[in-house]
Amino acid sequence: MSVITIVCEDTQVIPEAVENVLVQVYDVTGATLITSGSTDVDGEVEFTVPDATYRVRFSMSTPGYAIDSPQEVIVSGDGTYDIEVELFEYPVASDVLLCRCSGYFRDPTGRARSGLIIHIDPVVVPALVESGEVTVGISVIAREIITDEDGYAVVDLYRGGNYRFIAAGMENHFLHQVVPDRSSTNLIDVMFPVVQSIAFDPTSLALAPEESDTVEPTFTLRSGVEATLSELTDYGITVTYVSTPEGLVVTENSDDLSIKAPATAGTYVLTVEGSTGWAMFPAATISGQLSVTVS
Repeated sequence: MSVITIVCEDTQVIPEAVENVLVQVYDVTGATLITSGSTDVDGEVEFTVPDATYRVRFSMSTPGYAIDSPQEVIVSGDGTYDIEVELFEYPVASDVLLCRCSGYFRDPTGRARSGLIIHIDPVVVPALVESGEVTVGISVIAREIITDEDGYAVVDLYRGGNYRFIAAGMENHFLHQVVPDRSSTNLIDVMFPVVQSIAFDPTSLALAPEESDTVEPTFTLRSGVEATLSELTDYGITVTYVSTPEGLVVTENSDDLSIKAPATAGTYVLTVEGSTGWAMFPAATISGQLSVTVS
């Protein structure tokens, strides 16, 4: 086993540690999540892993900021492996109604996808307020963007708008996606929604044996969009449920879950997992846990 230390600092002007960066360590294919954690006040997070080659992904909860991701680290023998990463700020839209979506497209080997043609077709555009008047379904034409030699593309889209993205060679992999209510975000995260975290309301349950109650999960996507249970299918996200120990009975309603306690008292943990099916952009299955006390 070896210890790897991931160091996150903003090196654009003066080196400064970046706290609360979510660091996810995958196998070399990028499909299986090995471990994850967040950086501390010193911008560091440590993992103990077997000797191997790993792909490391970074994500920021701070709107408008990102870190070059993924990066590769080869762990061989005992020791500490430092990876310095640079924090960069996404360009922001100058219009308060718009979100500037930008990002770098890569192939599975990490090389730039230059010349990639992306067709963007508006499906639903929200009501907009202009000059004191409300205009519903404002006319927005379809457009095409092309990635440059570095695989970079940028486009301004309406916040809260629902768009259909079609990229050359990937025609069968796109659904209607929603743009977050932000001045900027990662275009790849909009096109290929990935769950970043799962929260529950209420945060825990206390039930009598065989009693039932409901809980509402909220799925925060990496683009910044918050999705309810009923919206996940539109994003190509599937949900599974695991009770530890076995006994909890889970029933999906529209936007909440009905949880029925078993006859045996004890503390149970319901793990809710959200995963995507983007074969060309593999992402980990992200889970959230709900504690259920039966007494």
